[in-house]
Amino acid sequence: MKFRRSICTAVLLAVLLTLLVPTSVFALEDNSSTLPPYKNDLLYERTFDEGLCYPWHTCEDSGGKCSFDVVDVPGQPGNKAFAVTVLDKGQNRWSVQMRHRGLTLEQGHTYRVRLKIWADASCKVYIKIGQMGEPYAEYWNNKWSPYTLTAGKVLEIDETFVMDKPTDDTCEFTFHLGGELAATPPYTVYLDDVSLYDPEYTKPVEYILPQPDVRVNQVGYLPEGKKVATVVCNSTQPVKWQLKNAAGVVVLEGYTEPKGLDKDSQDYVHWLDFSDFATEGIGYYFELPTVNSPTNYSHPFDIRKDIYTQMKYDALAFFYHKRSGIPIEMPYAGGEQWTRPAGHIGVAPNKGDTNVPTWPQDDEYAGRPQKYYTKDVTGGWYDAGDHGKYVVNGGIAVWTLMNMYERAKIRGIANQGAYKDGGMNIPERNNGYPDILDEARWEIEFFKKMQVTEKEDPSIAGMVHHKIHDFRWTALGMLPHEDPQPRYLRPVSTAATLNFAATLAQSARLWKDYDPTFAADCLEKAEIAWQAALKHPDIYAEYTPGSGGPGGGPYNDDYVGDEFYWAACELYVTTGKDEYKNYLMNSPHYLEMPAKMGENGGANGEDNGLWGCFTWGTTQGLGTITLALVENGLPATDIQKARNNIAKAADRWLENIEEQGYRLPIKQAEDERGGYPWGSNSFILNQMIVMGYAYDFTGDSKYLDGMFDGISYLLGRNAMDQSYVTGYGERPLQNPHDRFWTPQTSKRFPAPPPGIISGGPNSRFEDPTINAAVKKDTPPQKCFIDHTDSWSTNEITVNWNAPFAWVTAYLDEQYTDSETDKVTIDSPVAGERFEAGKDINISATVKSKTPVSKVEFYNGDTLISSDTTAPYTAKITGAAVGAYNLKAVAVLSDGRRIESPVTPVLVKVIVKPTVKLTAPKSNVVAYGNEFLKITATASDSDGKISRVDFLVDGEVIGSDREAPYEYEWKAVEGNHEISVIAYDDDDAASTPDSVKIFVKQARDVKVQYLCENTQTSTQEIKGKFNIVNTGNRDYSLKDIVLRYYFTKEHNSQLQFICYYTPIGSGNLIPSFGGSGDEHYLQLEFKDVKLPAGGQTGEIQFVIRYADNSFHDQSNDYSFDPTIKAFQDYGKVTLYKNGELVWGTPPGGTEPEEPEEPEEPEEPEEPEEPAIVYGDCNDDGKVNSTDVAVMKRYLKKENVNINLDNADVNADGKVNSTDFSILKRYVMKNIEELPYR
Repeated sequence: MKFRRSICTAVLLAVLLTLLVPTSVFALEDNSSTLPPYKNDLLYERTFDEGLCYPWHTCEDSGGKCSFDVVDVPGQPGNKAFAVTVLDKGQNRWSVQMRHRGLTLEQGHTYRVRLKIWADASCKVYIKIGQMGEPYAEYWNNKWSPYTLTAGKVLEIDETFVMDKPTDDTCEFTFHLGGELAATPPYTVYLDDVSLYDPEYTKPVEYILPQPDVRVNQVGYLPEGKKVATVVCNSTQPVKWQLKNAAGVVVLEGYTEPKGLDKDSQDYVHWLDFSDFATEGIGYYFELPTVNSPTNYSHPFDIRKDIYTQMKYDALAFFYHKRSGIPIEMPYAGGEQWTRPAGHIGVAPNKGDTNVPTWPQDDEYAGRPQKYYTKDVTGGWYDAGDHGKYVVNGGIAVWTLMNMYERAKIRGIANQGAYKDGGMNIPERNNGYPDILDEARWEIEFFKKMQVTEKEDPSIAGMVHHKIHDFRWTALGMLPHEDPQPRYLRPVSTAATLNFAATLAQSARLWKDYDPTFAADCLEKAEIAWQAALKHPDIYAEYTPGSGGPGGGPYNDDYVGDEFYWAACELYVTTGKDEYKNYLMNSPHYLEMPAKMGENGGANGEDNGLWGCFTWGTTQGLGTITLALVENGLPATDIQKARNNIAKAADRWLENIEEQGYRLPIKQAEDERGGYPWGSNSFILNQMIVMGYAYDFTGDSKYLDGMFDGISYLLGRNAMDQSYVTGYGERPLQNPHDRFWTPQTSKRFPAPPPGIISGGPNSRFEDPTINAAVKKDTPPQKCFIDHTDSWSTNEITVNWNAPFAWVTAYLDEQYTDSETDKVTIDSPVAGERFEAGKDINISATVKSKTPVSKVEFYNGDTLISSDTTAPYTAKITGAAVGAYNLKAVAVLSDGRRIESPVTPVLVKVIVKPTVKLTAPKSNVVAYGNEFLKITATASDSDGKISRVDFLVDGEVIGSDREAPYEYEWKAVEGNHEISVIAYDDDDAASTPDSVKIFVKQARDVKVQYLCENTQTSTQEIKGKFNIVNTGNRDYSLKDIVLRYYFTKEHNSQLQFICYYTPIGSGNLIPSFGGSGDEHYLQLEFKDVKLPAGGQTGEIQFVIRYADNSFHDQSNDYSFDPTIKAFQDYGKVTLYKNGELVWGTPPGGTEPEEPEEPEEPEEPEEPEEPAIVYGDCNDDGKVNSTDVAVMKRYLKKENVNINLDNADVNADGKVNSTDFSILKRYVMKNIEELPYR
């Protein structure tokens, strides 16, 4: 049962409205009388007058630092502004930014930009609207120049621009404040009354799922065990509740237990315990019949034995998706949308990982000095949403997967599920090895490559590099194979070396019976690493700033006693050697299992005071689990003590559960920072691993109940009403911080696959998005936003999905181990609706080792029919209106009767939905190979819309399940019929709505331009063109016409000169056309091939008058003196087969066919230009710029210079002697050039 209401809000804010999260900060509709209508504005916060700024936020990069707030404008009561204080200007103009993301600019639309900006110190600001990722195309700016702000003076901007490029949904409105633009920090820049108005645009209506008063595990509960809901209610008296099945029938009722104010959420709550209800069923939900609230209900949930069966496989699939160095492909990816090419295998534009050097020593973030060498470090798992690969974080993740297998092996269940060969959907399945070990091996093989050899650096041989990642952070919306950043090895660390030793020792004992050679190699390398760590016990991983520093997380750690203990435990259990036994027994962490990290010392500094057992930085608990689990030579009393310590830690967390309104095992941190830490959900998952072992070792079901409480919190019974797992629950996680699964960045990127868990609430406000979206006084359990930009609350990582896989597999074992007889109704599904008078076809399957005599089908207690042969089916013919409770009963040959869960369905009179195709219109101009947005509206009078299908020529090309209903189709040339069909929750289909369109030929060629003569008054218009084929098919240049527009001021004949082009100047056919200020150079071409993805290379051009008259370029349409390097340029146009396919001609419309163009006169031999010795860049001056240009030329960088002018000793050559002479001349050590 879903209840929805609609409000106008941002796509980005679909789960962060007042209705849902009162403490969250987000955009509200303003009623500004000075700005255009809010509904037609692309921005969601414009005036800041409510004290709000989201989705505006800041970004720090390359050393920049800033803070931001919404403040009162002095002397203007009630008027507020967004204030960004620059604390460190950083290295580049983009080192400090304020920005609004999530904008879509539509081709052909006219936009009006308005804003007020000022600063309390004179500075500059570069303002642009364009792409938020590579290649960072800009669609509006101040003609590529920054604006100048005078201290205390308001600058008002009011401009319009036309989006003349293809529609782009990856745009942002950005202000660059850093680097050379900045004043002396600290100072503050203020923004107010900002607008991006498009009269053709209307803000979409978003359908928001309210937060119900009754919070439940949104997936469901196992039949046996703890089942508790939390009710948000400020009553001090018990409240009546009813449990209903999917057909709305009450199956249980009772009264809540008031608990009062919950500290971590600041909600007043009750508990609703229904643990004794064990009837399997689908679509149960709660109602509070005496509570006068529009949300007095719960989300639907199931009670089933297989709640976690598929979830565990989905959790494990994450690791295949995160593999580096291998294509992610079907049938293993789970869907075509999640396939991708192999990343970082040395194929352009990648710079790794086949030959990765150590970190550049001249970089400010170089850290510990390293010798130069390179390593092949292909493979492994990408750590999180970025493309870094980390030994430390990978260490605890791969340990967890291997520990899953080791526990299963010891318990005798390694022949089932994901543990067996063929149990997981990975390329190595059915290779004779357990699949979960195959997956772990992918990471272990990468670890091996990170160990330093004697040849590379004998002083640290055996040590292990901490991590490998990009030189600098990349933007969202980038697949691994597209990553252009150079990649480097960070220095070795003792922590990484011990992670390596521990996990390779663990791997050695698990693989010894499957692949003895691999196992022996693992153990040899593990022991080498151990000796290296003993030799270098204090090489600590340094802190490198995450934002603005190198492109990877620091994972810094200044204490490694816990890692030494863990590694010794794994090496001892694998080898039995006294060396390791003596070390671990003398460790201060011997047999320790922390309940709150740092209580007895030995925690990573970040972990001190946090409730939990282990993290990537605090690892002694991993060693203790291994000692308690795996047979070894320790005294029996010590092994029992380890098991007792595990249970004692779990006991303390059970106490926390009873104190927490939402029944979770962590509480706020007991350190100076308090609150919830980064990755709070992972702390809960790791606690649940320890609870699982406590249950294994003691048999006390209270620990299993603790696990049920923990998983219920993660799957929706929490203050956010949020399932923190993708693909599961009524409010699943949708927008994790990831560079591929990022539909908020662009609809061209897929939503994430199911089974991925988010880090969850983090009250330490460690990214700009959460800072802008959530108030600082928000209770810690509500400090979360399901947004792709919030890396500190919505990150996903290998070391969080690993314990999630461990826990879901453990919970699934509670039934899959022992239950062998099972009957399931496969069709229909619970809650399905049928049209009155139609048939209901029922099918069931039986799982049993005992022969089945028959299967009986019931509606309630009324027998429908029975079937004696599989597949077992029944039919209700011409079903009447009403609720049906379907049940299948398998009668076995030994007389036992096995019942299925009840499947409630509803029969009703069904009204078809309606749909309206809103775009494209029949007269739309569309072009091949470009994305055409198809949009529709849909409604259903007796329910809700379940999806809208989009069709081209009768074939479904895509679907959308949430309004606004839209799909981007890559258009194909020719005549087409676009259609939409809506389906409702009864699966009834609307009548299609359609339109016929014509798609013109593709506009897949473009012009790049650079200006070579920047003087406005000149005898020569001079520059270069480059024609690029961006498509996937070859063209002939004879079909292409290029035009460059300028003003003809004189009657003298025009001349065209091409000094050089790689396609040959003889293949150019120049002419001149037009008149007055719309004169143009027209270049046609002979039959020269322009291959797919190819380019002409530079076409040098000169336009001059035959009588050497001067041109005035100041009013030439195509002239832009700021373009000194090739870039896409829309004021030079291209026509293909007579049709405008690139750029905008003067006036903004396609010109009519020109008059017969003038044939240019053969140019007279130009006069030899005068030599200006030292003027290498031809700007008429000789200064330090010329020295720099000559230096770049001599270093063979891609730079053109005037060789005659550069030959400053007139010896006919340009070499280092000329550089030395020119440098001395500029320094005034030489008075005259040329210097002979």
